[in-house]
Amino acid sequence: MIVVSASVFSLTAMFRGRFSPYQSIHLTPHVDGGVLAMAINQGHVACIARDPHGQADTTRTLLPSDELLKAAKPIKSAERFLSIDDSTALITTRYKAASDKSIELPVTDSSVAFPPLTTTLRGCIDHWSAAPETTTTAGRYDTALLIQALKAAGECCDSLVLSAYDGGPLRLQSETLELVVLLMPQTAAPIPQVPEWLTRHAHHPWCLPERTQALI
Repeated sequence: MIVVSASVFSLTAMFRGRFSPYQSIHLTPHVDGGVLAMAINQGHVACIARDPHGQADTTRTLLPSDELLKAAKPIKSAERFLSIDDSTALITTRYKAASDKSIELPVTDSSVAFPPLTTTLRGCIDHWSAAPETTTTAGRYDTALLIQALKAAGECCDSLVLSAYDGGPLRLQSETLELVVLLMPQTAAPIPQVPEWLTRHAHHPWCLPERTQALI
């Protein structure tokens, strides 16, 4: 059985692709407890999220239906969880001042193996660890302004170049050089460390390519 936060599940689902094998959500136990949720849209974007309070005794690669995604959508007024067992998902909504509500929906496993995202992740972490430090600070940017900048830039081009320097503005630039947006940082913050839980997952023997292949 797998029990995972609806918020983690739904946010990860946003990064799925439209075609096989990228339509799935991969749920797996984390070596230090909790559940990892992964999704990837070809080579364009990937998401790895952890629910530290989740529980899993198995790994599943699911093809979520629209109905399941709608039922699992998080809400501000309550906590929502998914309990996945065999071919059924139980979505429980836990209100603070009312009785819990639950709904059962069918779930389908993907017949195609999940792409080797962990292998790619391991390579990234090794590179980040070995690469010389070229900057000491990162900008902390306002989320609403970042979304506004991305939306505006997306109106005129299909791809963007993002560039930033020590504690300075983030430059969003169109491929045709007709648009430049400078997003000023709120503060200059130290470069954040790669989360320990991510490194632990990528380098754990259970997740080595030969072990993963054997499971498949």
